[in-house]
Amino acid sequence: MFTMVMVGIDLGSQLAGTTAIAFLNGDEVIIRQSNKGKSADDFVQNQLKELPVGSLIGIDAPLSLPEVYSKEALDLTEEPDFHYRECDKEVKAMSPMFLGGLTARAMKLSHHLQQEGLKIFEVYPKMVFQNSIQNRGGYKKKWNRELALNWVKELEDKFGFHLQSDLENWHQFDAILALTATLKIYRGDAQKVGDENEGVIYF
Repeated sequence: MFTMVMVGIDLGSQLAGTTAIAFLNGDEVIIRQSNKGKSADDFVQNQLKELPVGSLIGIDAPLSLPEVYSKEALDLTEEPDFHYRECDKEVKAMSPMFLGGLTARAMKLSHHLQQEGLKIFEVYPKMVFQNSIQNRGGYKKKWNRELALNWVKELEDKFGFHLQSDLENWHQFDAILALTATLKIYRGDAQKVGDENEGVIYF
């Protein structure tokens, strides 16, 4: 039984209906997903507006830019990287610059949520999956509910939560992985990569 609400978010395109949120309350996990044609950002903020101050939120999206875009970069002596942060390179994640609008939306969302007293972390479901699941074939291929539920069972056994919602797609599964990273942050056993001044990814 966990004493605070924790959340994992798989942030998708604004109107695609692919943004999924996994909530852990006690030891029960429930999932919510945005509707196609409706604002994903409004959906996230509405879903999180009642959370207690201090709740932990893990977002699968870049929450910062490469250091070169900060004021401090004016003092850099080496040739800077305009595309990748150190954390992106360490886990082979996509460039925040390539993701463009998603990155800007995630950073704005993080800013607003922090103003509400929530604690926001950038998480990477792919690395949670690689570190937590033994037989990994089929991930992000054609949707296979039975396979995904078997993986959820592995996570439940390892981390002590229980999924109370149906599982309908990979976005929802990634939200559970994002939640798992958030839970690991809470427990103090999450791994992290990157530079605190530029951006850190947890998993």
